[in-house]
Amino acid sequence: MRPHYEQFFEDSVATIGVAANLVIVTWHAASEDVRRIQRLSDCLEATSSRYVQGVGLLNVFVDGTPKFGDEVRAASLELGRKSQRYAIAGAHVIMLPGLRGTATRAFMSTLFLVGGLNRIAGIFRTTQEAFPWLLDRMSQSPEVKWSHADLSHVCIHGGVPGVDDRLPPTIEPQNSSLVEVLGYSRKPR
Repeated sequence: MRPHYEQFFEDSVATIGVAANLVIVTWHAASEDVRRIQRLSDCLEATSSRYVQGVGLLNVFVDGTPKFGDEVRAASLELGRKSQRYAIAGAHVIMLPGLRGTATRAFMSTLFLVGGLNRIAGIFRTTQEAFPWLLDRMSQSPEVKWSHADLSHVCIHGGVPGVDDRLPPTIEPQNSSLVEVLGYSRKPR
């Protein structure tokens, strides 16, 4: 049976929904208000109480100018630490162009490094890149069997942009250190 998408929260900044053991967030704008991060935390906690084998996250940044103030950084780090108990995958799709995308990727990469989340987190530029990686990790939970068509279906119903049901090639996440994001190499010359 195909997982059903249910909306958990929506406002002008973010839409948070859940389908079986997958939480889907679409950020339409940026905000320094941490209440949305708290809503995401509440949704992840509620989902993990129903799916004890693990919860996945598809976190999609569509628009907005990144604002990572002290409260946002602290709330995001706390969410990351709490989610280590139940998370099996976190695909973070950053569709923001230019410096907005670079700043968001740098923030997320630093968050994963500091929070010890690199083993379960991946950064991607499109949902088509993220889906194979996410599906592979979601298969670790025997509670729900996800297919590419299922994932596309719930994302389309959840309003995630750029989703279709064609199968893409396998692509690895673009987790990068801040140094790599800024265009430097880790390798000595």
